[in-house]
Amino acid sequence: MLSLLILLATCAAFLVLCIKPKWGSYIIWFVLFTYPHNWWFQHQWIPLNIGVDDLFCMFLFVVVVIRRNLLGGVRVRWGYAFWVVTGFLWVASIAILAGSMEAPIFERVLYFKDIMKLGVYWGLFYSILHCIDNTQDVKRQFTWFALASVVGGGIVILHGLFPGRMSAWSNPLLVDIEGVTGRASGPFLNPNNAACMIACSLAMLVTAIRVQRSFLSKICAYGLCGILLVALLVTRSRAGLMALMGTFVLMAILGRNRRVAWMILLGSILVGTFFVGLRQAVQERVATVYDRGSGTWAGNVTGRVDMWVSYFQTATPMTYLLGQGHRAGIAKNSMEAHSAYISLLTVYGLGGLLWGVASVWVFFKKAFRREPYEDPLLTIVRSGCVWALIAWGIYAMSADAISSQYPRYFLFYVVVLLDRASAIAHQESQAVLWEDEYLEAMDAFENEAAAFDIKVPEYTNL
Repeated sequence: MLSLLILLATCAAFLVLCIKPKWGSYIIWFVLFTYPHNWWFQHQWIPLNIGVDDLFCMFLFVVVVIRRNLLGGVRVRWGYAFWVVTGFLWVASIAILAGSMEAPIFERVLYFKDIMKLGVYWGLFYSILHCIDNTQDVKRQFTWFALASVVGGGIVILHGLFPGRMSAWSNPLLVDIEGVTGRASGPFLNPNNAACMIACSLAMLVTAIRVQRSFLSKICAYGLCGILLVALLVTRSRAGLMALMGTFVLMAILGRNRRVAWMILLGSILVGTFFVGLRQAVQERVATVYDRGSGTWAGNVTGRVDMWVSYFQTATPMTYLLGQGHRAGIAKNSMEAHSAYISLLTVYGLGGLLWGVASVWVFFKKAFRREPYEDPLLTIVRSGCVWALIAWGIYAMSADAISSQYPRYFLFYVVVLLDRASAIAHQESQAVLWEDEYLEAMDAFENEAAAFDIKVPEYTNL
């Protein structure tokens, strides 16, 4: 029965994509956030274990290029988002190629597969970039992404409650480990990835509560936030909890949604209070950070610091210049960098560091630029992107978010969404300004012309 449902859903998704490319750019998030990795791994119908999610992304790219660029007259949008995604494609590809030179010849096919995966990322976000044309498209994209995140969070909760029955959504490499630890990841490959996606999505979703006018819609929005909150706690991810608490404490102090931020913080405390099993599990995970008895930091903290030092010690001048890629970094150091800020230089080289600094600087420059006549919805979306990036940045302190699949999805998504929201806000504002200037010019013309009006004398009958 499950196999039949998965195949029917896959066929329906491809059919929708052929009919409406824009709809495909919306449902892609349901494809990615509900993807049963273990089920498809057990049915390897495509060479090199290429996933159907990758095929969907590339098929979306081909349809968008043909239907919208070539036939629809939509020009290539050479903006900020395009160059961020393209820049990372080049930087990461060069780093992977440089790292593959030190690998055995029989392993190099895996490095080239990593480069192919980067092409999938590029095609996906090129497609989304060229399917957002106006404010309504921004709203739909934001809404569908939020709903897909909630559905993915629901699968995480079910995975935590019924790990055996939900094993189709597990990471094939972590099925046994998740059974021992009791941590849930759902369709997000590992619990930390799941926590990152959920924390960032929650930061975006709470900003949308401000635009909900009816009481019922606000209740629904709070309910969706509650699902994400429970899902994050089910992952038992320390990095995810740190991202959640750090972001919402900042939002409660500096943001405009202070009341909502305090409600989220209070809600996390209440969930931890009433769900005893969940509270104990989270406490056990947090207790592994610091040992109160001995007053020392636990091994997982000192181990990550040692790993950061190891990445710098094993790096060569060529590594700092060109990078080595994620796979080569793990081969040298036995683990990933566990920090996106460390990996920018030691994994992706000088190009990666420059790419990261320039991308973040332009991101915040665009985010805080306001137009004279801006739709409030676009302002809310841009605010949501900022808070989501803050959550992502806090999570990236202790995890290599730039090299992980789903956190990388989220990073590029907020870049594309912010870029299109800013561009559309500027276009609409300019249209209003041009209309105002036209009306002012017409008024001035009429006033000037009034001085030359010739009055026709009135004639009376004799």
